Amino acid sequence: MKVTENTKKRILVTILTGIACVLLFGLILGWNQERRMLSDTEKEMKQNMEHIMDAYDQSVASNPYVRGSFVTLRSEDLSLLKYLSENDPEFEVSNDYLAAVNERLEFADICIVDRQGRIKASASGSAKSLKDARYNSLRETFDTKIVSTYYGCTGKNAWDSTHLLMTQDESDPYFLYSLYAMAFTVRYEFVIVEYGVPAIEMENALSNWLAVLENATVGTHGYTFCWSDESGELIWYPDEEKRFQDIGLLGLYEEKIEDGVFGWNMVEGEECYLYARHLADAGIWVACAQPRSEILTARLVNVYVLWGVFALLAGLVTYYVVLLLRQKKVQILMDFTKSGEAQPYISRQRRLAMFTALMVLFFALISFYLQTLVPMSDWAEESIVQLDGLEEQLKKNEENTTYFAQEVRLQKYAQIKLLTWYMQRYPSVINEDFMNAICPVLQGLDSTVFTAQGQVKTTCSDKTYRYLNVKEMTGELQRLTDESGDESANVYDWMSGGGAAFLTPMYNASGILNGYFYLRYYSDEVNIVLQNASPGSTLGRIRPGGGGCIFMVESETGKFTYFPDEALNGRVATEFGIRENQLRDNYHDFININKVMYYASTRLSGDQLLFDTIRQTQLFRMRVPTTLINSGFCLLFLILIGLTLYSSKETVEKIPPEQSEEEHAARMVSAEYKAYHVLVYYLAFLALAFASYSILRKSGAGGNVLDYVMDGSWEQGFNVFALTAAIILACEYGSLLFVFRKFVNAVANVLPFRGGTIVRMLTSLATYIGLFYIAYRCLVCFGMNPTTLMTSAGIFSVVVGIGANSLVGDIIAGIFLLAEGDIQVGDVVRVGDFRGYVQEMGIRRTKMLDMDTDDVRLIPNKGMMDAVHMSMHPSIVYSRFLIGFDEDLTRAENLLTKELAAMTGDVPYLIGEVKYLGVSKIADSGIVLFCMCHCHEAYRYRVERAINRRVYLMFKENGIEIPYPKIAIDTGAETDPAPEKPEKLSGS
Repeated sequence: MKVTENTKKRILVTILTGIACVLLFGLILGWNQERRMLSDTEKEMKQNMEHIMDAYDQSVASNPYVRGSFVTLRSEDLSLLKYLSENDPEFEVSNDYLAAVNERLEFADICIVDRQGRIKASASGSAKSLKDARYNSLRETFDTKIVSTYYGCTGKNAWDSTHLLMTQDESDPYFLYSLYAMAFTVRYEFVIVEYGVPAIEMENALSNWLAVLENATVGTHGYTFCWSDESGELIWYPDEEKRFQDIGLLGLYEEKIEDGVFGWNMVEGEECYLYARHLADAGIWVACAQPRSEILTARLVNVYVLWGVFALLAGLVTYYVVLLLRQKKVQILMDFTKSGEAQPYISRQRRLAMFTALMVLFFALISFYLQTLVPMSDWAEESIVQLDGLEEQLKKNEENTTYFAQEVRLQKYAQIKLLTWYMQRYPSVINEDFMNAICPVLQGLDSTVFTAQGQVKTTCSDKTYRYLNVKEMTGELQRLTDESGDESANVYDWMSGGGAAFLTPMYNASGILNGYFYLRYYSDEVNIVLQNASPGSTLGRIRPGGGGCIFMVESETGKFTYFPDEALNGRVATEFGIRENQLRDNYHDFININKVMYYASTRLSGDQLLFDTIRQTQLFRMRVPTTLINSGFCLLFLILIGLTLYSSKETVEKIPPEQSEEEHAARMVSAEYKAYHVLVYYLAFLALAFASYSILRKSGAGGNVLDYVMDGSWEQGFNVFALTAAIILACEYGSLLFVFRKFVNAVANVLPFRGGTIVRMLTSLATYIGLFYIAYRCLVCFGMNPTTLMTSAGIFSVVVGIGANSLVGDIIAGIFLLAEGDIQVGDVVRVGDFRGYVQEMGIRRTKMLDMDTDDVRLIPNKGMMDAVHMSMHPSIVYSRFLIGFDEDLTRAENLLTKELAAMTGDVPYLIGEVKYLGVSKIADSGIVLFCMCHCHEAYRYRVERAINRRVYLMFKENGIEIPYPKIAIDTGAETDPAPEKPEKLSGS
């Protein structure tokens, strides 16, 4: 078709509009996705901040005067020293006495200091003064009568000494020391000097509210930190190397930070989305930050995949619009049908609308699939980070708890050693009054002294200990001592909940065992620390978003070790909807708890299985709205691309097929055929790209859903994992099959005809086998058992072979006919003796119309396998004309040639011109002239009849004799012989 200037302009506008729509759609998609990501990030940050505030209120604001367990222990130590000063006849303010005491307590030093801060005696012999004003807090004990403290080694000092290798400041004798004081007279106080504060720092790490910041995450790589409002030092930061340093080191734009306001800021040279809150009573700022790179990465899949898909579809629609603009608007009449046409004419606008709707539907399916898969994958990766940090925190807490418990035990044992030292020196004091007096000093529950034979000597306990199994107890003591390597291990039973039972041997002056001292001890402070460091408390400090929860199940018993709903703790998980096959490591799938569906990730930590979950409704809450929004924009832009076609006039030219051989060829390769052919290549490209990505991901690790799908550990059934696995398999094997066919066809084209035919036959066989194999593997993904599937196929084959052979044969033949596409609706074929037009093709039978009689015949598809396709190319019509021997052959040929030339464009349904080919043969009754022309097979006989009529009239008009048979009647008389029977005037 000749393209007009107007059409060229429309084509140019269409192409430019398509490019503009692709760019604009990408910008809108990116903006919408970023807006969604920021909205989700803000919700998560607010939840984390609320949790941090609650933790601060509970641990600091509501309990400002709670003492730590180690401060309590120092108070017990000082109370014991005060008791000795009041009851030990040998007590004196001397270095030797304090050295003997400190030999049991094992402090850095024990001093006796007066009100002015002068050291009167010390275990180390040091005489350094505590007169400096900084130690004034130690002298408060003279007035308050309780323990006073001074921490020369703050958390910052400890960090400085560890990371900056600071040495002791000679100007401050107690730099990096902690001091505890208690007055025992109006003039003197005991001062315990302890090196550093490692135990207190560890206790704070287990119970301090700042532990919440360590477990708080925002997305996958987000974090929280806090800094002092007054000094500007970082109190908490994920990178330990930067703690207690000035916040200016992070490069924040502090003028942009406002209380409760979201905004972009720079953190260590990286742009982050920041949310800060000011705790005025504590004088600190707390901030949540998420790197911009993560926000961008989180939307990469959705944005770039959908943008790429839209770009391909927009290009395809643009190509289709250009084809329609270039296509001549004609309706080719087909008179042999009852309706008068082969199929109803569909306008270009309507065809484009249907094509656009199909593209939008395709885009919506991909968008919905991505909005299902990508949130799952993103959340799973975030959950992996959360579980990794949680597992590390649980291990760290376990180690710290063990160390903390051992420190408490060692320091408590040191007190008991000092007490037994006193009792061994003065055995006469051991009586019930002494037990009742000493037990409160050590804050024991009860205390008892046993004889060497295990009998109760004296006690202050409400319980009656009549006899002690000395052999068993001493054997246990020896085992504990051997395992630990020191005698401080003689703690008979370390109880949970802040309590312990101690059994210590006592000796006389000759070193002979003469009894045992037994003490039961309990500390509220220790119990608080242990509770705060327990796995349940650690999990309770984490608040996952999306209405989810974090809980823990014991892997062996399947019981809830911790669950936010305390009613479930200790109960079997399978009683509440969780299946046994879901209680395993590295599980990323949906679980049901009390009829609520969650998406869960798991991690095995020791003998505990950690679950991190999010509600299914929250995970997919934006799936449908986002799909509708994306599809709406897709529809809008695709309509804009086709606007040039929608605005063009539709003037249809109705022509018979014989008028244009070009139009006949154009019908065979329509715009739809070209567009859908490109779509097939699009799908092949997408399948190849997805297959390549999935193969490359196989070597990766992490919480990506593709990794989990390809690992094959998901629950098989009709779910997103099965669908993804089926898509991956179809893409991988389909891509291989596609490449294989292209390669083999290329090889077949260079082989000899016979070899190429054999190769193509084998390729076709391999293709069908491959397709059946892909279908089989996909069914297995959806939960079909391979054995059951094969058994069912065998049974089905037997049933088919027995009772439905003909029916199934027709169905299989129909599948092959539709798949191969050799015969289509509108073709003229011959099946046996029947010749007709294909009106309808079904899966079991084909409906054909006799163009001459309008009879309809139903032919089973199995019979169509032997059909002769008669309309793939224009049919040839042969015509033969008989003239007499007496006619001038040259004249007859000239007249015939002129007449045949005049038929071009005049005879209906004729394609091209009628050609005269010469004399066919010399018959008995005349000379046979031979002619040939082309037409559509459907009009073969009509064209033949029209040509015969025109030639007959021309011969008659020009007096050319056409021989015909004559009948001779034999009357018995001698007559001339009858002429021979002439041949037909014409024939095909």
